[in-house]
Amino acid sequence: APLSGDESRARFAGVLADVELNGQDGPHDYFRISAESIRGKQSPEDARNDTREDVGPVSHFFPLEEVSSQSVALNGLGGDDWFVFVAQPQIGSAEKLSGSEIDGGAGSNHIDLTQIQDDFIFEIGKIDAGDGETETTIQRGKPGNNPTIFFPNITNVQTFAGGQKANVYKFLQAFEGSPNDLPVTIDNTANGEHNNELDFSQNSTHLKLDVASDGRLLIRNSSDDTSLVRTQRRVNRVITNANTATVLNLGGFTTDQTPITEIRGDGETTVKLDVNGNLVTLVNVSNVSTLVLGQGANIVRFIGNDARVNALALPGSGDRSNEANGESTSIEFDYSQFNAA
Repeated sequence: APLSGDESRARFAGVLADVELNGQDGPHDYFRISAESIRGKQSPEDARNDTREDVGPVSHFFPLEEVSSQSVALNGLGGDDWFVFVAQPQIGSAEKLSGSEIDGGAGSNHIDLTQIQDDFIFEIGKIDAGDGETETTIQRGKPGNNPTIFFPNITNVQTFAGGQKANVYKFLQAFEGSPNDLPVTIDNTANGEHNNELDFSQNSTHLKLDVASDGRLLIRNSSDDTSLVRTQRRVNRVITNANTATVLNLGGFTTDQTPITEIRGDGETTVKLDVNGNLVTLVNVSNVSTLVLGQGANIVRFIGNDARVNALALPGSGDRSNEANGESTSIEFDYSQFNAA
């Protein structure tokens, strides 16, 4: 049932079929999704911050209690759309929840959980999945701790903003997207110092991780240089597939920055940087095969038995400055915590 028009209010009492709620096929739609209702708002800020359930300005109002036995489909249609959750919507039975869906449609679309104080797992499949293909599902909870379905069957969404606690973003084997869908953006700005983890353990793509000096990541397919994922701030950990070759690229660090790379025997590699006298951990990465050095001084520290990296490489190549191509690159190896002979 398409809804449009200023201050319109839609009631669905007595509806016996599953309900489809369409945005307007215009520039933007902002869906504010609470436990009790789904409302259209005028901006993402309105959708996040307006807690009133009974007043406008709204483009549509959808009271979930009147159709609590039905599944719900939210369609963004055209434009850049935001689906802002301030609570888990109360959608009847588990069967009806599993049949609910979000389709962002055209444009650049967002899922936003930043108002919720909880842990989430994003299982990210094919962005533009069709029938029979793996879509994206959001679970509530932590891995290994009996997480439950928060909202399933999400397609054509390119930005995922996690909740205020720990967020795990799992990129499944099915993860891919059209050129307009990539790179997917991970908005991990809402949860302060809580864990943010990117998990590629189920994905067989060979990855290249470009680390910025503030910890932001751009993750690319190392085979064809396609940008896959970017983060809006540093993450705690990136888990890669042990059967792939992962490149950790510090080539963006300039000559006045000295990254410290700690390679441990358990397969974890940690990148640290002195920021105004404080040693800041930028990221932990598993199963690194190749380390691309920064443009200036580098410290590479081996910790524990079996600490190793397969290859080291100078930063950059091609038509760039001499520094960016490694003219000023130096390296200090630290074996003081390496236990093997």
